[in-house]
Amino acid sequence: MRGWSKSVCLQRSLRCSDSSLVASRRGLYGVVSYAVTMRTSEIGIRMALGADQLSIIMMVLAEAGLRYVLGLLLVYWPLRITRILAKMLFGLTPTDPLAYLIASVTLFAVAAAQR
Repeated sequence: MRGWSKSVCLQRSLRCSDSSLVASRRGLYGVVSYAVTMRTSEIGIRMALGADQLSIIMMVLAEAGLRYVLGLLLVYWPLRITRILAKMLFGLTPTDPLAYLIASVTLFAVAAAQR
């Protein structure tokens, strides 16, 4: 990255982060959509037996939340590539807890918006 200004690196990093957010949103939508499709008959039976729409939505969101939490348990992977990332970060340490918290909250918000 010799010769590049910090603003060019920042712009490229923002483009990459935007595209990764879009990709993660599509991936989350695909996973939740697949889970709902696989449980369509179960959802139909529950509704036929008197389950209201809110309980069905809560069931789907609880399952999506469980997958989200399991995904967060795989946080160790980014920690393993911190030596590579350390050269590209400006003003952050590779293990900055605030950055991981913001990323987690953002992905949780994306997952919650997929209903």
